[in-house]
Amino acid sequence: MAPPIGAAILEDSWTGVGALTTWMQRHAFDLRLDSDENGWRATFLHRSHHLRPWVGQVLTWWETPWRAVHEAARRALNTQSQ
Repeated sequence: MAPPIGAAILEDSWTGVGALTTWMQRHAFDLRLDSDENGWRATFLHRSHHLRPWVGQVLTWWETPWRAVHEAARRALNTQSQ
């Protein structure tokens, strides 16, 4: 399962974050987005997270929120398909 490659999802902007988050929510993932002096970190948790609690967690801090969200989505989808 991969998100459709559309201009909005790939966009490095809040619009891109919203488009990707909406797509992930339709597939039962919820987003947590954090920031502090280190940068941005995103986590997508599947609604069945009691079985796999850290699916999609990215422990790396990124300079931009969209990079953090893209990396978390990629990891969540790769982990989910295993």
